[in-house]
Amino acid sequence: MALKAFGLVMGLVAGTASLLLAGCSPSATDTARKEAEAQLAEARKITPADAERYANKATDLEYPLYRSLMKAGRLDEALGGPQKAEEALHGLMGEFRHAAMGTRADLPRLIKVGGLDEQHGYGLSGLGASAFVSVLSGMLSTELADRTGIYETGSDGKTVKVQSTDAGIDLHVEYEGEFGELRGKMSTSMAYDKCPDAQGRVHVKFASKTSMSKPGSPGGANTNITSEGYLFYDDNAEMTSDWDMNTHVEDAAFNGKGKGSFIDATFQSSTVDLQRNKITINRASSQATDDDAKVVLAQRKLSELFAAMAGHMDSKALENGKCVTLNPTTVPGKRSGVKPNTGFEITAAPRSKLDGQPTGGTVTAKLSGGSSLSPENTKVPADAKFTYKAPGEKNQKASISFEARSKRGIGKATLDFDTNNRAYMADGGKGVWHGNSKICNLSEPFKITGPGAVNEFTPTSETGGTYSYSGNFGGIGVFGKGTYTVKVDDSGGTLVASGPGSVKTPMGTYTATDSETYKLTPTEPCGP
Repeated sequence: MALKAFGLVMGLVAGTASLLLAGCSPSATDTARKEAEAQLAEARKITPADAERYANKATDLEYPLYRSLMKAGRLDEALGGPQKAEEALHGLMGEFRHAAMGTRADLPRLIKVGGLDEQHGYGLSGLGASAFVSVLSGMLSTELADRTGIYETGSDGKTVKVQSTDAGIDLHVEYEGEFGELRGKMSTSMAYDKCPDAQGRVHVKFASKTSMSKPGSPGGANTNITSEGYLFYDDNAEMTSDWDMNTHVEDAAFNGKGKGSFIDATFQSSTVDLQRNKITINRASSQATDDDAKVVLAQRKLSELFAAMAGHMDSKALENGKCVTLNPTTVPGKRSGVKPNTGFEITAAPRSKLDGQPTGGTVTAKLSGGSSLSPENTKVPADAKFTYKAPGEKNQKASISFEARSKRGIGKATLDFDTNNRAYMADGGKGVWHGNSKICNLSEPFKITGPGAVNEFTPTSETGGTYSYSGNFGGIGVFGKGTYTVKVDDSGGTLVASGPGSVKTPMGTYTATDSETYKLTPTEPCGP
């Protein structure tokens, strides 16, 4: 191998990462797990307030590499010497910093964070600016958890685009700037699933690209860093310490003479398949130094950290119940105004919002109020079955809260029950006859009265029964009977009575079949 520095690379990785674990021994597994746990633990702690700290950390490690690449790419020579080149680099990184800081204002409704100083050191490297943008965008997961659409803005060489779908969030930020004769371009991309797939995986990706050149000069320098892979959730909807990540780091300088400095390495890191852990040196030049190799390792670690942080963003939607639908059903279906001690069979069947498939996992139910729920406060395998008995007295309320947990997320729901005497005001009739009365309970006999007649209803259920009426209009007798039906919900309903009606006249009794309709409006219960 032309690059002796990668002897050092291998030694460093063996001591600090799981990438060289070739076997599946217990010690190898423990090392891989601890490495992943440490990386994920750090990712979970990152908040938008940490944006500047990580940006400066990335910049501090990349700055020497930039200078090395600029020299190898003959940019120092093209810009008038090392001092001029360093001044130009400082200026360009200042432009990157200013553009990164301005990202906050580009998405004022999506990202809310402030109090960051725009004057620090010598600005930001490409990875530093990417670090700032990626950490700052942590707010997006909460703001866009249940929103979809494309948000795009751009000006003065900057483009910001965020696409939010039901499946995930994709962010791309790109800057172009120049200082003196040094031109630069950097971009940051982040993508992550909102919800886990059927295997409990969330796909994550972080990418940072930077290029520097002088117009008219054949030399230049590029960095290209990408981490992409999966994080995992368990059946309790908690992120595990597993991950499966591929990271590619390419740092290169070109000088127009077919030579330059470059390091191109691929890192495969997995705790679910230890055989995949390895480093592949795709290309390496003799001009790359040991210090450059150290930067490659640091770039890889930071890139994986930001990819893991993207996966942690996903947990916001998951924790808020955005990934799983839970709509428990009951038999009987009516839960309001039920008779005391009514028994219910409840089914809680969580489904993924992504594909509508059963989530598996468990469902826990908790009762507030009377009377009894079984099982309660116990994890029941989904689709879960419960039994509930309503309160034993009238005008009592209760509710049951459900929480489904699985590798596909968390689903929440609440069912309310009551034994209230549901009362309605009935208003309506037919033709010249109009009745208006209060119905205290549709399950018990009730009357609707109007001028000259009383209509008496005898329910066979809450949805209908029989009726009969009799009365006198101006000396003319009326009577009739038939059946009626009721349709009601929480906002009210209708009662329709149909059957033959008769009138007695001096010329005889006349009979015809017709129907009358009453509007039912909810009103205060009649009491115990």
